[in-house]
Amino acid sequence: GCSSLTSITIPDSVTSIGERAFSSCSSLTSITIPEGVTSIGDSAFSGCRSLTSITIPEGVTSIGDREFQYCSSLTSITIPEGVTSIGASAFSGCSSLTSITIPTGVISIGSQAFYACSSLTFIKIPDGVESMGDQAFFNCSSLSYIILPNSFTSIGSSAFSGCRSLLNITIPNSVTSIKSHAFWDCSSLKNIVIPSTITNIPNSAFSGCSSLTNITIPSTLSSIGSWAFYRCYRLVNVYYLGSESDWSGININSSGNTDLTNANRYYITFDDGEVDVQYLAKGASEAVEYSDFEVVYSSSDTAIANVNSATGEVTFASGLEDGTEVEIIATITINGEVVENSYTAIYSAV
Repeated sequence: GCSSLTSITIPDSVTSIGERAFSSCSSLTSITIPEGVTSIGDSAFSGCRSLTSITIPEGVTSIGDREFQYCSSLTSITIPEGVTSIGASAFSGCSSLTSITIPTGVISIGSQAFYACSSLTFIKIPDGVESMGDQAFFNCSSLSYIILPNSFTSIGSSAFSGCRSLLNITIPNSVTSIKSHAFWDCSSLKNIVIPSTITNIPNSAFSGCSSLTNITIPSTLSSIGSWAFYRCYRLVNVYYLGSESDWSGININSSGNTDLTNANRYYITFDDGEVDVQYLAKGASEAVEYSDFEVVYSSSDTAIANVNSATGEVTFASGLEDGTEVEIIATITINGEVVENSYTAIYSAV
């Protein structure tokens, strides 16, 4: 075996490193990979527990499966711009890795890619990545902030499970699917906004989010799975972007969702420039009119229409075709929390 090997310089003539080439070289602290290398096989450096840093040559286009798995002393790594994919379990168990920059060319992140990277505090997923595999950031217990791109369409099963330091995450409007246990045991997460592109919140999606106090839910939601909000016992306010009758149409599984259904609920509708808020207090049987909120109106495209920020009055531009549409957005502040609702204004020449 190579368990006593501490350093190595690979000759310049080498262009590829095979699978498991240095796997379990547990004493290896440094390695120099020549610029001519364009291919590194799966598990090439897995189990190199003493390796503290490594530079991947610019010609490499993919990070293979388990390539740096259990490199528990690895604190930093530079991924070249030419890389387009990060394989399954590529950095799994890299418990000393504090930061990593994912280049803009990456379009695929495999399952468990950063599993149990317990020192990782921040990561930005670049534009172009559409989805990540299941458990991609499972048990990244120090991860407090992550940026998801507008290209993102799906959050995998248990993708952020056990990210107990995660304070905030913005789910882009491009996301159409959240899988089960996606945010399970994210015990520091305080606020979440579900985008209107989501129609289902699956089983245990936010179970164990014990610091969650506010959630915004769109009127497009049709179902909430079992235990989706189990042990969300600090949940105070649910901001629902629809009417009370719309809420009644959501199929909410009765198992493990009482923290959600027992919270204060605000029904927020915005139709033809009119914002209406109905409030159902915890334990109350009937919603009442609610007026203690502020609204600022805006237009999604000022070339089509301007809107009075205070009144919501819409003024269309001249020369538009009949039926031209523009989204009018109401930014509503309730209890210090900001929620958004919108409607489509349609130009009529009549």
